[in-house]
Amino acid sequence: MLYLYMEVSEQQILKNILEIRTKQRFTQNYLGELLGIDGATYSRIEKGGIALSYSKLAEIAKALNVSAIDIITYPKIYIDKDNTNIQERISVTFEISSDKREHLLKMVTGEK
Repeated sequence: MLYLYMEVSEQQILKNILEIRTKQRFTQNYLGELLGIDGATYSRIEKGGIALSYSKLAEIAKALNVSAIDIITYPKIYIDKDNTNIQERISVTFEISSDKREHLLKMVTGEK
């Protein structure tokens, strides 16, 4: 079960949607098309002229290929620790010069 308390205004959520949309280089017309509405109607949603319901937020999130919670918490990304395997291992291979090796190892391990 997810319990989340955040005080985020509708204006902040709309700002987050705008930032995510522009980061993905989607136009208002294109996103409106994905949502089945015209660009002008979508523009009114994004500018706050039409109230943003949760169902509309969920539709916008799906069109942007993000979760609704990620729009709300943007630029942070929500990670559900209860459903994430923190024991996953990652293997990365780097080909670097020997003089950069120690610096890279310190960056990866968090040593100072």
